[in-house]
Amino acid sequence: MIILKRDLDLIRDMLIKIEDLTPSKEVTLEDFLELSSDKDKLYYHLELIIDNNFISYKAMPCMGAKYNLFIIHRLTSQGHDYLDSVRDPGIYKETKSKIGSLVKSCSLAVFQATAESVIKSHLGI
Repeated sequence: MIILKRDLDLIRDMLIKIEDLTPSKEVTLEDFLELSSDKDKLYYHLELIIDNNFISYKAMPCMGAKYNLFIIHRLTSQGHDYLDSVRDPGIYKETKSKIGSLVKSCSLAVFQATAESVIKSHLGI
């Protein structure tokens, strides 16, 4: 049994990649291999992105294949909101630093709220 842990860096990188994809494009794990060579990890994180309603998609099961194909229509509004809060490398780094050692125990919602707090402090609000 493979044990996978959520990787916030990979989720961020995958969302950036998805945002750059052609709308309604058929997507395979090969589209993300530059981010990780571990297909199980990539598939798991794509499922986490789906679980969080960050993308509008259609799964296409393939007989005999270990992984489904997907047609990713677009990022959802929720996906855009999350990505917008963590997209900037400086904000992302500062957010991870602020959360510190708790980053492995941090939910996506708490991470996003912290990133938004960092953004607000940069804006002086």
